[in-house]
Amino acid sequence: MLGIVIPLKSSVTSSCWENTSRSLIATLKSVLNQNEKSYQVIVVGHERPLGLDNLNLNIDVFYSVSGEFPPPPKVNATQEQFTSDKNSKISKGIELLKQRYPNINIWFALDADDLIEENLVRDALKALPYSLFSLDKGYMYYGHANRVIETQELTQYCGSTGIIHDDYLSFDVQGKVVSCPFLSQSHMGLSRYFKQQSKSKVKTSNRPLVMYSLGHGENISDGYRNWFQNAIATLKPYVKGKALSAELKKSFGIIEDEF
Repeated sequence: MLGIVIPLKSSVTSSCWENTSRSLIATLKSVLNQNEKSYQVIVVGHERPLGLDNLNLNIDVFYSVSGEFPPPPKVNATQEQFTSDKNSKISKGIELLKQRYPNINIWFALDADDLIEENLVRDALKALPYSLFSLDKGYMYYGHANRVIETQELTQYCGSTGIIHDDYLSFDVQGKVVSCPFLSQSHMGLSRYFKQQSKSKVKTSNRPLVMYSLGHGENISDGYRNWFQNAIATLKPYVKGKALSAELKKSFGIIEDEF
């Protein structure tokens, strides 16, 4: 079984909480769109996102950490603070899912604005055994432009590109996460890390299974660009990309938002 943990940024650090919530709902729709149902999903954040109740889920997938640790500050938050916040939420999500579903044997940390293809769970389970299932192939997704750019190097840009076997996580007697590659390695370094481990096995997906969502104003990189870089980023999907087909929309669960 695959455990999917989705860390959600706080409304305190979101530039637009409605956009953040809308992106999360799209992510969850892509999860619910899976053909293989052998997975469990949890969203960990500070505030309950808008529109979640409209999904009519059988169980509440949201867990609030507002009483456990504060979000990064509203202004002048550092990259280290954002990383610590995200890692704390991933740890909490893994701990909660492990307590509820001990038979989870592979883990996926999915960013709250990325989309997954309808056969990701099936392919991840079918590829076993492995230490890391690397999702190198995928799409750069520009929802505002309704366009995508296919890439063979998604792991260089996107955090939602590694599925890790449970053997590489450790827990204390209280069930708290002690170590986890998601917390100690960057998405760019996961493959290198596992290839350096003795007896580890790295497999790579031969199909694009993830859409890295861009252009919605909530990516950390958006805050680092000058006007020229913003102009280039705006033109990129039109110059290098292609229109999003009806088939791709269906396979990634892309439908109209409900709020």
